[in-house]
Amino acid sequence: MSPLPEKNPSHRKTAILLGIVFFFSFSYFYEGGGWNQNSRFDLLRAIVERHTLRIDAYHENTQDKAHFKGHYYSDKAPGLVFLAVPFALVARPALRIVGVDPESPRGEVALSYFVSAGAVALPAALAAVCLFFLGLRLGGGSSAAAFGALVMSLGAPMWAYASLFWAHALVGACFVFAFASALKVRESKDARGDFLWALGVGLAAGWATVTEYPAAPASAILALLTLSQAWSRGSAARWRVMAGVGVGAGVCLVVLLWYLYAAFGTFRPSYSYYDPNS
Repeated sequence: MSPLPEKNPSHRKTAILLGIVFFFSFSYFYEGGGWNQNSRFDLLRAIVERHTLRIDAYHENTQDKAHFKGHYYSDKAPGLVFLAVPFALVARPALRIVGVDPESPRGEVALSYFVSAGAVALPAALAAVCLFFLGLRLGGGSSAAAFGALVMSLGAPMWAYASLFWAHALVGACFVFAFASALKVRESKDARGDFLWALGVGLAAGWATVTEYPAAPASAILALLTLSQAWSRGSAARWRVMAGVGVGAGVCLVVLLWYLYAAFGTFRPSYSYYDPNS
């Protein structure tokens, strides 16, 4: 029996090479700020510098903002920012070590670059590697699978989106991870595998929605796909898969609802507080 794609040394070497090429391609072409990027970066700075969800101190650099009871907030879904927080917490002391104040103009640019590379370029590169292994599992040869990963990463808008502090690339990466986990449910041979791979679907697809609200319909479709992978194995497998997806999605829902309530005191999406005249 031939080894699984991820166990094959040749495939692993190809995947590592592809991942390195994609990551450096995404992170090299850093595109800087703009209203969309600034809205999210303002929220990131507010969290790590001032321990608040209000962007009052930074809001003048963007019109993509919410206005609520005299305070300004990012009008974006918070998933990308929450993922970027650990990278910011590591980058800030690292900048100080090399003599750069992270709150200076130079430090802000450097911090923006690091969090874009960590929270956007890295997941996008990992998703491309995941797509390579998916191509192999679905019957493609190594060259065909690598070509598919190359097309997605460097021959499509993913290349541009993965170099920006936007949510698009992260959402796409989450969907790739969720799809791969759904297919693993079909291959699962025990209860633990059913639950854990379904949990992966719930977390990945759920985080896509925490990152961009319009991702919710696609996330629901992926949940149904996951259930279909276990349907023929009986009711016990179906319940395990539903539980796994439900727990993963529930964790993401709690994060999103906590953010909305902490910021606005309700569960309305942050876009509903957008005020172009504020």
